[in-house]
Amino acid sequence: MSNNGRIPIIQFSSIHVSVLQAIARTMAGVTFACSFVATSYAEQAAPFINADGHLATPLMSIPQDWAGIRAMGMGNAFTTIGNDELAVFSNPAGLARSRNPRSRSGIHEGSFPNLAVGFNAASLDAIKSPQRPVDWSDRIRKSSIAKETKIHTIEAQVFPYSTFGGKGSPTYFIGFPARSESLFLSSSGKTLLISEFTSSAALAVGGTTRAGLFAWGLSTRPNIRYSKLTTDLPNNKFQAAQLKDFAQNSAVRTSAVPVDAGILITAADYWFPTLGLAVRNIPTGCKENYVNPATGKAVTMCGTLRQKISGSAPLDETTGAAINLGNTEIDPTEVRAGFSITPRGRIDGTKINLRLALDVFPIPISDSSKQYGINDTNPEDLVHAGAELFLGNALIDKGFALRVGVQNTQPTFGASIGLWGVSLEFAHYVVRTGLGSTQTLDKRYLAGLSMGW
Repeated sequence: MSNNGRIPIIQFSSIHVSVLQAIARTMAGVTFACSFVATSYAEQAAPFINADGHLATPLMSIPQDWAGIRAMGMGNAFTTIGNDELAVFSNPAGLARSRNPRSRSGIHEGSFPNLAVGFNAASLDAIKSPQRPVDWSDRIRKSSIAKETKIHTIEAQVFPYSTFGGKGSPTYFIGFPARSESLFLSSSGKTLLISEFTSSAALAVGGTTRAGLFAWGLSTRPNIRYSKLTTDLPNNKFQAAQLKDFAQNSAVRTSAVPVDAGILITAADYWFPTLGLAVRNIPTGCKENYVNPATGKAVTMCGTLRQKISGSAPLDETTGAAINLGNTEIDPTEVRAGFSITPRGRIDGTKINLRLALDVFPIPISDSSKQYGINDTNPEDLVHAGAELFLGNALIDKGFALRVGVQNTQPTFGASIGLWGVSLEFAHYVVRTGLGSTQTLDKRYLAGLSMGW
């Protein structure tokens, strides 16, 4: 593929903010309708802040702005094999390999609504009896209060997108990812709600050499985020519509324009051995007193700065101090490195492919007193490994696929099946939550539906 295409320059102005706000309001009605995370932890009493006045709960974990079903099924080892929309959240260079650069088709692919909904085991148990989706939040909330030692989670995402580009030109990508989740912590009769909704406009461009041995990519994800923390919850039935309105009311609204970059290098070999490197949230500044979720200690964190649009930080009811919500101030930089190979063969004339991937992230980087990304994580949690078995073309996996992996030292698995433009996907993965001796492993499940052309 030729690299002579020009990279468009994207400016983020008040007009863009207005557009994103309109997108956020529209997408919120979709994602909040099935989005909710509930958690309780009896041993932690309110207030839920540490001695420095920073939010520090047993639910803290490494920030996750997206949970891609395909990636999570294989341990999130996606730096070198992401050749679909998930490359925007792993390595934008993979977008250059999402289509054949010799194709004359202007529009390569599109997908809608690309919806995913996820739960953990406790949440699935809470809604196991027939329930309307609008009642899920109320059932899970009641379950979290009744079972204070159980973590409850539910999340929702949508990601409509399209890729396009002419013969010999770069690959262009436009999408509108939106993700929503909320947290309930019940302790000593006090319930804390933490809610977050992020709506983005993902734009990317990628190119590759004609032989496909080198690929590059740049992406930006201008977004608006609604963040809310409160213990002032209504006593009435907490259906999805009430949750949406309550979470957005007086939420702290912030905006940011993260920029990501990545490269892929592949040897001229039948198994496609590939090395990848990506930098997400290229730093635009640093913030003091950011609570590192790996340690619970306040550090100077560098990454993409967030700008406040409206709202103010919540106050702790006991001390009256403002609670520092790190996700409203900065998106930490994340450096990723990966390696993959794709052994291939045939069984009775059917092509069989097995992708094997190994990633290391977030790679800890420090400069004097500054941290570029989440440092001090458990060394074993930096390693992500996965395998993907699929049929047909080794570069296109749109049909049936099975996946296994390792993330946070725990096994993951997933599957997908595509037929007549409709794709169904499923993944099981594990998230490490908590600080120090309070760390636990939260098993989660994610299922999705998309229609493509």
